[in-house]
Amino acid sequence: MPELIFLEDNHQYILSGAELPSVSTLCAPLLAASYKDVPKWQMEAAAERGTAVHLATVQLEQTGQAQTEESYSPYVRAYAAFLSEHEAAWSLTEQPLYHPELLFAGTPDRYGLLDGKSTIVDIKTTYAVQKPLVRAQLNLYRLLLLAKGLPVEKLTVLHLNPDGTYKLVPVPMDEPLALALITVYNALPKRRKKGATHV
Repeated sequence: MPELIFLEDNHQYILSGAELPSVSTLCAPLLAASYKDVPKWQMEAAAERGTAVHLATVQLEQTGQAQTEESYSPYVRAYAAFLSEHEAAWSLTEQPLYHPELLFAGTPDRYGLLDGKSTIVDIKTTYAVQKPLVRAQLNLYRLLLLAKGLPVEKLTVLHLNPDGTYKLVPVPMDEPLALALITVYNALPKRRKKGATHV
């Protein structure tokens, strides 16, 4: 099986010399609809926060400590509270994956056993959880895990809040939605595919 190359700086997935669309790219129509009224600077700040908090949660799991900006520390405390209150045994953490037949790629935040169930977990630090968007994202991740022969019993968003609390938001299985997004992407002219961005 060919090896997937992930170029983190540009958020590109390369397989056998060709770039694969990412989950973020496939979800671009829903992303645009979900955040159409949000100013660009606010989107950029949210993306920066999300990246920093994601890195801190990995540090926390690996070393028991995390270094991040003071303004982000409540989100990390929320993640620590989640770990203390739930039984989590991750098999994959921020692991780039691709689908050998549908030819797309993505990086689920966490996959493994959560309270005894094989679960995909997506960590969010946004003000609110955009349910149509996360439904698409997690169901696309589900296809990636299934392609590796891994079971998926639950899809969950872990919403970290700025007051140090968290909420687990269940996401329904919706394979037709994921497949529809892939179909729409493949129907677009190639010149339209190059402009996708990652948030």
